[in-house]
Amino acid sequence: TGNVTLYDVTVTDPLVTVSGGPLASLVVGAEDSTTFTATYTITQDDVDAGAVTNIATATGTPPVGDDVTDDDDAVVTAEQAPGIEIVKTADPATYDEAGDVISYAFRVKNTGNAGRCTT
Repeated sequence: TGNVTLYDVTVTDPLVTVSGGPLASLVVGAEDSTTFTATYTITQDDVDAGAVTNIATATGTPPVGDDVTDDDDAVVTAEQAPGIEIVKTADPATYDEAGDVISYAFRVKNTGNAGRCTT
């Protein structure tokens, strides 16, 4: 976005390993959207958190002076689908007189994709 050619242009990201680059040079007004790429695999903690936010930094070296940088973030939200299921069983299944005892057992299952919703 400046008025001089930038050299040794790199992209860094604390969440992922960025592939590609550096760009040897980037002339004024030019842009590159194919050299740098990265992937990230969602974890259960990410689903539970409701979003993944990360920031990338582009750095370039001008002909004279200090490097220039710019940061940008991307926020990707989770489609949380919390759910629960309960199954109750009784033993015995029948009774025939006063004083009989029925025992109950419960099975509870998290059927959703989020363990602890924070949003």
